[in-house]
Amino acid sequence: MKTKEEKIKRLINICKKYYEENYTQNQIAKEYNISRPMVSKLLTEAKNMGIVKIEIDENFSDNNILDRNIKKTYKVNQVYIVNNTIENEKTDEEIVRKSYEVINSLMNSNDKIGIGWGSMIGKLMDYYDKNAHNNSFLGHVYPLIGGIMASYRNYQTNELVRIFASKNNLNSHYIYAPAIVENEKEKNIYMYSQMFKDINKGWENLDLAIINISNFPSSPDVATSVRFGNKLIKEKACGHFISHFYNDKGNIIKPEFDYVINININQLKKCKRVLAICSSKVSPKSIIGALNTGLITDLIISDELGMKII
Repeated sequence: MKTKEEKIKRLINICKKYYEENYTQNQIAKEYNISRPMVSKLLTEAKNMGIVKIEIDENFSDNNILDRNIKKTYKVNQVYIVNNTIENEKTDEEIVRKSYEVINSLMNSNDKIGIGWGSMIGKLMDYYDKNAHNNSFLGHVYPLIGGIMASYRNYQTNELVRIFASKNNLNSHYIYAPAIVENEKEKNIYMYSQMFKDINKGWENLDLAIINISNFPSSPDVATSVRFGNKLIKEKACGHFISHFYNDKGNIIKPEFDYVINININQLKKCKRVLAICSSKVSPKSIIGALNTGLITDLIISDELGMKII
């Protein structure tokens, strides 16, 4: 005659086969030489005893599956899904709102944060400017690339840094240099300045970098023809972030002339978290290539685009 301990052990084994190993009740009945109705009775008994606990997630949605699939495919830590709307502009507004929430949840008091450039970063800073309350942080914020002397506010990195820093009580650091210079001599003038040394030191140990994934080709043009010649076409560039171009395999395409003042790839690799914000107008190929670089740890994306990259 079986002891109580032996009966419980048998119940646990039967439950494991049914719930974890996907045995049918008929298969279990055959293995244990009992009837199928008896298997059903034992499974019910196990639930009543608390051996089996069934939990229903009422908030479960297709986005949960999409989230897991993107994480598994691209080895990113966190994926934030925004439901697509009829209009791209409305979807982007929702992505900006989500980005605002995510960034506020990720920041700690003494963090060092890097700000990229692009349309979504510009919209995000507009949102901060209009909606944020002053937070009591004591960290530092750095531009990840020089600016463009034009009317494109989304590419005036010092202004983007100023807004973000002022709304979060962060110490701001600025690059008083263009994103792209004319030659190596001019670049060296900036790189050997104390201003750049301070920025470069910050880039070496960032806690969070906020970047914007962009299509290739895109506007404004950052003198790509001068920097790359025909390499971008030859090596099948599909997108870029903070003026680093890549193909769909995630290979960074090195320029023939490196005249850009920006955080380098090795420094991005050291960054604890790299948050990529994707507009609903970005091509799936651009996002796939960016994720394949292995640099991105956190992704904010619409559900429609998310389904296209897996």
